[in-house]
Amino acid sequence: GGPNIFCQHVSMAPGVVLAREEVLERFHSATNDLEFDPEQITNDGCIVLAEGLRSNQTLICLKLAGCDLIGVEGFKALAEALKINKALNRLDLHCCAGIGDEVCKAFAES
Repeated sequence: GGPNIFCQHVSMAPGVVLAREEVLERFHSATNDLEFDPEQITNDGCIVLAEGLRSNQTLICLKLAGCDLIGVEGFKALAEALKINKALNRLDLHCCAGIGDEVCKAFAES
């Protein structure tokens, strides 16, 4: 096994989005777990997280619940990173609108 992945869809209102640099800063300052509010991260931010996860072996829990601003491209990048990252054991994606068949297939293959 890979990480436990929780997927469900419930729409939430968008708000202030973090810049790529802010996402990267939060990623590098995290110890064991990292959580983003629904309005904080988009496809670009998720791709930044995916790039970081390729080399990070300390983060064990990533919470992206309700992050409706992440779409297929961001989630697929995350799924690809999980093929390399073996430390992450919990990925919370419940209430994410970007989760569909294509994304679920990508995570199933990671």
